[in-house]
Amino acid sequence: MRTTIVPGVKTAVGESPVWDDARGALWMVDILAPSLLCVAPGGEVTQWTAPEQIGAVARSADGRVAVALASGFCVFDPK
Repeated sequence: MRTTIVPGVKTAVGESPVWDDARGALWMVDILAPSLLCVAPGGEVTQWTAPEQIGAVARSADGRVAVALASGFCVFDPK
């Protein structure tokens, strides 16, 4: 296995990396921040603060993402 550091991404505890083929982007969470991150094809990092501890992310076919929060699952629309 080969690993590569993703430039521009700084997390306390980065977890749950998910590749998004439709966007050509990488999603992940920072459990301690707590935040959801998306790394775009050009390397631009967008970060959203979560209302509570976040543990995982999964993409959906409609462009939204599901996130696992401490209190349960929810759907997030990054648009």
